[in-house]
Amino acid sequence: MLFFGGPAWLFSQDVEKVLKNKPVEANGTVQLQQMLNRKFGDAGNDQPYNYVLSGNLNLKLFGVIDAPFQMLFSNMGSRFSQPTFNQTALHPQYKWIQLHLGRIAVNWSPQTVGGHVFQGAATDLTPGNWTFSALYGRFQKAVSAPPDSLSGNVIPAFRRMGYGFRAAHRHKNTHVQATYFQASDDTGSVQIGPFAAQKPIGNRVYGLLYDQIVFKKLMLQATWNQSLINSDLRLPDKWTNRQHYKASLAWQGKAHQWNLAYEHTDPDYHTLGAYYFNNDMENISLGGNLQALKGKLSLSGQAGLQRDNLDNRKSSSMRRQVYSLQAQYRLGKSGMLSGSYSSFTSFTNTRPFTDYLQPNSPMLAWDTLNFREISESGNVQLALPMPKWGKWQGSFTGNGLWQRNAGAPGSNSDFYNAGAGLVAQHTQNGATLALQLNAGQNMAGEMVMRNLGPVISCSLPLMDKKLRTSVSWSRIVSQVQNQRNVMSSARFQLNRQWKKQSLQAMLQFQQSQGRGFMQAVVGYQVVVR
Repeated sequence: MLFFGGPAWLFSQDVEKVLKNKPVEANGTVQLQQMLNRKFGDAGNDQPYNYVLSGNLNLKLFGVIDAPFQMLFSNMGSRFSQPTFNQTALHPQYKWIQLHLGRIAVNWSPQTVGGHVFQGAATDLTPGNWTFSALYGRFQKAVSAPPDSLSGNVIPAFRRMGYGFRAAHRHKNTHVQATYFQASDDTGSVQIGPFAAQKPIGNRVYGLLYDQIVFKKLMLQATWNQSLINSDLRLPDKWTNRQHYKASLAWQGKAHQWNLAYEHTDPDYHTLGAYYFNNDMENISLGGNLQALKGKLSLSGQAGLQRDNLDNRKSSSMRRQVYSLQAQYRLGKSGMLSGSYSSFTSFTNTRPFTDYLQPNSPMLAWDTLNFREISESGNVQLALPMPKWGKWQGSFTGNGLWQRNAGAPGSNSDFYNAGAGLVAQHTQNGATLALQLNAGQNMAGEMVMRNLGPVISCSLPLMDKKLRTSVSWSRIVSQVQNQRNVMSSARFQLNRQWKKQSLQAMLQFQQSQGRGFMQAVVGYQVVVR
């Protein structure tokens, strides 16, 4: 690669790689798809014939630059797109020195610098067990609103510059990292009034991380981050201090593993080096897994508590309890029985607005709203191999699912679903036969919905498995209160594969309550290389 900055520097490793690549490589696909539609009964008719011609082509220059082209033509419209090079970046490297130039993003940690795109430069130096990183650039472009702009469509913004440093050292079982980042708006980059909503912001961030493995089994991890935010740089006393810290312990044994974690994030914690933050949150979690019966049985579980409104300034508070349990038991060589259960419970407490006026009045507790919401789910799955019958090998599968959402009276809902199936496969030609039976019930308040029906399918590969054919049929009977509905559908599919070409065809039919439709689809695809 080339690095321009006064004289041009050529980094030998990258240049050798570039020169060995082909100047131009092209790859892509061209596909033509045609669809015939026909509706019956009172369903009405859509467009009886549709076609879509689509394609994409990617040009790779010297194995470094990608230039994608896309096009689409149909009887409903057309579209063409070509590459734009208004966002470029270079990443030259020489041994343990690497530079990042242009429109780039770095990810040091989610609470300091975490993937924010900026225009500038960054470097990573990795001599031995050390890592040194630095960045400098523009994190926000200045935007000036026209003097006559009163609609608010143009939002002014200050130019924002930032820089940061990171140093990390890893030696055997110890890892230590320190991070510093600073960004601030240029108050003179945009002319706005003293009462405008946009104000110049400043930010300083400090971060520490420590990892340690003790006795090859116990892992200790601790992180601490502090973000100082000035919401208006024109006022020097507007700095606020927000912190985030997390600590965790993990024990790894031969047949078991346990972990405990605590995390705290102050309300309104954020930095100018990342986009999204989960703040105003405190989490405590405990989890583990266990192997028993010579590895045949696997058990794992997690439990956690979470709460917000840490400074008691919100009008409502929420507390969550999360529990989950998973179990898996191996039956023979290929059989498996597994199940899981999870429970999510949240408690919301809403404070009345008068609480701020008379906080000591016991009568105000009558106006406080307490709301509890429970979400539970459980499932079980079973897979068993069947005895071999001639050249056919079969298997039995079964599954069950239950979900419950409970909240305000009258809004509870329960969902049940169960299924069982048999699958048989020919050991020589690869043909398969499958029979599946599904049943479900959904109860929401006073409404009850049920459905029951089989699905039968078979597939047969031909021409040395280059041509694949499949047929499926289903009949689903559903009932909502006293209304019954039967829906039948059938589908035939064909797929022919060559080295750089493929042909797909599908014919499907569906009927329900005297209405139905038939659709035929034929597609042809060519791979360009």
